[in-house]
Amino acid sequence: MEYAKDIVLEVKDGQAVNNKKQNLFIKFGKGMANHKMLTTVITATISFIIIDLLLISSFVNVLMKI
Repeated sequence: MEYAKDIVLEVKDGQAVNNKKQNLFIKFGKGMANHKMLTTVITATISFIIIDLLLISSFVNVLMKI
């Protein structure tokens, strides 16, 4: 009974643990660590989109100068 109560109340070594109030960045970092492949694909996609937009805008600027 004491063990179950400790789990429900999240008590460890006589002190309560505040895992529910984690920082948003810590949760995000843990999620990225658990899903490395998905994080890599999303990062690469966003990078390629940014590079593509920069190249298109540069090309449009060159065309406007002609």
